[in-house]
Amino acid sequence: MSQDFLIFVFIVFAIAYLSYGSRDILNKLLIAFNIKIKTKAYKDFVILWHPILINKFPFYVLLNATEQDTFCYRTRNIMRHLEFVDAEEGEFITETMEVCVSASLAQITFGWQDYLPPNLKKIVLFKDTYYSNLFHRDVKGLTFAHHTMLSWRYFEEGFKDETDKLNLALHEMGHVLWVNRKSYPEEDEEIKEWEWFAKQEMAKMLDNPETAFLREYAATNLAEMWACSIETFFEAPVEFKQKLPEIYGKMAKILNQDMAGRVGKIKRGRSTMIS
Repeated sequence: MSQDFLIFVFIVFAIAYLSYGSRDILNKLLIAFNIKIKTKAYKDFVILWHPILINKFPFYVLLNATEQDTFCYRTRNIMRHLEFVDAEEGEFITETMEVCVSASLAQITFGWQDYLPPNLKKIVLFKDTYYSNLFHRDVKGLTFAHHTMLSWRYFEEGFKDETDKLNLALHEMGHVLWVNRKSYPEEDEEIKEWEWFAKQEMAKMLDNPETAFLREYAATNLAEMWACSIETFFEAPVEFKQKLPEIYGKMAKILNQDMAGRVGKIKRGRSTMIS
């Protein structure tokens, strides 16, 4: 398929969008053809938010300049796509919060071309834990078919220690991928293979919880095993690969990212500089 044809298709759909469509149509077209429209607004976004992302997201620091550019572009696009709802019914939500939540999704879908899970429409933010009528207790985060609910306090807590394997943002965004898995047929087939290894590990965790590498909550069910594995994949990838190579390998293939390799490359580079 020639580049001229792709440009022609883009123009046709862009005209349709401006005349009749919604933002979703244009977003899907841009993603499908991997087209980046770098407007002045986007360039201003990078200038403003690059230092914040460097400070708040260890993953962003690991990226090279080209990858950081892609990450910023995707973060802004995700932010524009989602509706952010203030659960406190005040002026609680800031642009920083919207950027950080969007960046957490951009992080785990960074290896995918289609980085916008189609069913996720809304992010509901609370200042602290909140009461769930579904579970009849206070919770930090929940994900449903079309929206995710997050405690901002625990969202921030998750990024304070980048190696403790506890990160609410990554955990809930992992659930977003889980509930959207049918929209990604190839990845869904890989997840089915991952489930076999996951079930074996869950059984071992229940038999010998004191020797488990993943945290206890991972053994609750497959959805929680997946979400906890997402946290660990990004926060302790080298150890994850060493302790549970089959599960790590499957996740690396599904996410199209090798975090252990990325971290190892950075460490080797630093060692070379020191020596």
